[in-house]
Amino acid sequence: MIKTITEEGHYTIKLVDKLPKKGNFNWLYAIRGAKLDKFYKPTQTGKYENIQVGTSIEIFEDTELNYDSTTHILEIKFADGHIRTVSLPNKTSDFNNDGDGVNPFATTDITNAILDVIKVPPNYIQPSVSISTIPINVEKGTTLIGQAINIGFTQNDAGAPTAFLLEMNNSSISTFQNSTISISNIVNVTTIKGTVSYQEGVTKNNNLGLPDTEGKVLAGNKSASKSITPRLKFFYGNSNSIPTNSANVRSLVSNQYETSSTINLSTGTTNLNFIVAIPANYSLTNAIDTGNLNSNITSQYTLRATFNVDDAGGNPESYKLYAMTNSVAYNPTTNHQITIA
Repeated sequence: MIKTITEEGHYTIKLVDKLPKKGNFNWLYAIRGAKLDKFYKPTQTGKYENIQVGTSIEIFEDTELNYDSTTHILEIKFADGHIRTVSLPNKTSDFNNDGDGVNPFATTDITNAILDVIKVPPNYIQPSVSISTIPINVEKGTTLIGQAINIGFTQNDAGAPTAFLLEMNNSSISTFQNSTISISNIVNVTTIKGTVSYQEGVTKNNNLGLPDTEGKVLAGNKSASKSITPRLKFFYGNSNSIPTNSANVRSLVSNQYETSSTINLSTGTTNLNFIVAIPANYSLTNAIDTGNLNSNITSQYTLRATFNVDDAGGNPESYKLYAMTNSVAYNPTTNHQITIA
């Protein structure tokens, strides 16, 4: 006789080698090693009622089942403590399966509902695309010759790659995974983009051992990009004279990209002139002599001239030139910490 769980109660699945003579009324017993689609519920007479599940479900020992006959909610509490619920149809049974009732666990819709609740979809890992290391900051006017570009592809659970596309500023320049490019006189942001097309991936099994396409990697494409940004430079250092032209400025001992707002000028112990040349849209706002009690020497750096300084490609850019001149050389050397804004 097939029985069903439609009475309100709390049940714990217990695996046994054989059914005990006297069972616990709050347990559903299953024979160890058997297919977990049949359970045994002890009765007051000392016998067992059979509880038949329509389809084999991966229910482990110590899984708890709680059925509320008012709400028709079946609560499934797993051994690790997490809980899932499924709403059962509002059907009745007289527990003898004589035609007056329906065994909900023997119906396809309920079995599938329970499977949907207790299944854990497989973990599909999406593919990833990358662009090899390239300079992201260059001096304005720079020319890159023979720059190697690799489009990296990590397949993960996708299918094999079917095509590669390399673009520069949205124009196709290569259909190979590995390329060598040259870019002349970079004065604007240049974007390098790599795209990989790939096939559909394999279907993996879920925790029930069934093929499950939820989250499966379908055929498609992914892209990655990097931008090369041209920057002007700050030129600075100690000097034996005040620069008057582009060549003088570019020959100063130190320089750095305009991305930093602070420069540290080493005075040395020989020269009397300390020079800071910066693009005309910036200003020198503060100067501290760190080796002499952090004295504020901002007023001693004065704007001496504004003239064009060539960038790396020979393109003229308007620069301001600030200078401080001492009557004697520093001894010992010190640093001028200068703020640009």
